[in-house]
Amino acid sequence: MMDQMTINEILETVSKLKLDDQSMLSEIIRNRVIEAKRDELVKAVRESRAEYSKGLTGHGSVKDFLKELENE
Repeated sequence: MMDQMTINEILETVSKLKLDDQSMLSEIIRNRVIEAKRDELVKAVRESRAEYSKGLTGHGSVKDFLKELENE
């Protein structure tokens, strides 16, 4: 198994790369983060739809929701 690098060690290693390579790496990381967030959102939507189809969700106004929170 690979040794775990600290963020500082990673940054030091990246700083040794050519500027173009640093820029490309930055874009790759940015795109991976965007994709990971998209995947999380898709998962949350699927879970919400499943709960809705099973009748596990409620409905009402924001006022109703806040009242319900106060009563808990």
